[in-house]
Amino acid sequence: MVYYIQAKDGGRIKIGYAEFPASRLKRLQMGSPVELILIAVQEGNHLTEKMIHNEFRHSRAHFEWFENTDELADYIKSNAILVADLNQEKVLKLEKRADNGRIIY
Repeated sequence: MVYYIQAKDGGRIKIGYAEFPASRLKRLQMGSPVELILIAVQEGNHLTEKMIHNEFRHSRAHFEWFENTDELADYIKSNAILVADLNQEKVLKLEKRADNGRIIY
């Protein structure tokens, strides 16, 4: 599953792939001085992640971190489901269900 993680106060967005995005968030949080949130998830695999990285290469800040541009925000809203306001239980359910490339709950 492709995930989008951002510092709670905004800023750059990490685009990555993990089988369990909520678990990945926990691992990233341990090494981060700021609070991170899982803002969206999208059905996909490593190839999906690479395609998205390539599409937004002009906005790449550092490795898997990208500038928070209007273009990227529009892409996320159109292709993923926003999960920042969902509780942990619903995020875990999202990791297990998909329909037509979009996550459902």
